[in-house]
Amino acid sequence: MFKAFTILLLALMVAFVLGFVLMFMAVPLVNNHTASSIKKELVRLPLPEQTQRIDAVSAARKLVGNGNGMQFFGAMLIKSDLSLEALNDYYSRYREDEFSCIVEPQRGSVIRFIEIGDLRFKKIRPDDTLSNHYIVYTWGSSDFSLSDLDIRGH
Repeated sequence: MFKAFTILLLALMVAFVLGFVLMFMAVPLVNNHTASSIKKELVRLPLPEQTQRIDAVSAARKLVGNGNGMQFFGAMLIKSDLSLEALNDYYSRYREDEFSCIVEPQRGSVIRFIEIGDLRFKKIRPDDTLSNHYIVYTWGSSDFSLSDLDIRGH
């Protein structure tokens, strides 16, 4: 009886430790998938005429502001002969809220408004100066209840 109890207790401890470790490995993977899904939704949008997609990126971590909490971001870099106003008008039909399908000029590889860490478009050399390039981006969220356990959000 004592031997069975000891084995059961040991098995529970191993399961607890294994579950704890797996949780902290799985949560970042789920968060990365969430951010990647946001990017893929942007990439699936049809491009306006006279526009080509250059690159796309996603990130799941603390990106701007103070405090704790995960942020999910997807963006694509486009080159277009259209004006900023025309692009904003085009992408406005795909906006779900004030945080989606935002269009701004992009002058280099680094996404400047990301305050924490470095996020850049990899298909652009760091010393390139861009003209007629725009970033189309979306801030997303996650329904995953454990997403804030990701250490990158703190």
